[in-house]
Amino acid sequence: MGKPLQIITIALAIAIAAGIQFMMAGIQASMTGIIATDAVACTRKSHSSLGFTSARAFDAWFPKTIYFYHKAAQPAKRGRLTFGDRSGYYIKDGRSYWLAPGLKWEMLPDGRLFAHFPQKSGYMQIETQRYECSETVAGILAKR
Repeated sequence: MGKPLQIITIALAIAIAAGIQFMMAGIQASMTGIIATDAVACTRKSHSSLGFTSARAFDAWFPKTIYFYHKAAQPAKRGRLTFGDRSGYYIKDGRSYWLAPGLKWEMLPDGRLFAHFPQKSGYMQIETQRYECSETVAGILAKR
């Protein structure tokens, strides 16, 4: 294969790879839009990273904006809802990720959400994190 043909082949391969990446980015962007419409959005209101090695580690456990699927809500006592593992996610750099497992998520009737970190012997106590959600318990139950 001659030098010009090699250059054309490499350029064509790069163009095809770039086209596939743009196509996949468009699909991912549309998928996140679809997922977010089927979920309630919650924004973190507490900001204390006390007990974590860094603010980045804190954000990994408690992202600033999270989403919970309406169908994953479980009714609890006193008009509250709970969410278990794999019932919520967050979006970072255009990709969606499950929330950290083992956290207890509880929503009050007015739409305030609390994240409880299970305490372990020998570790610093992590305070309950607070979120404000875009819907109330009644609104979520109506969409289930």
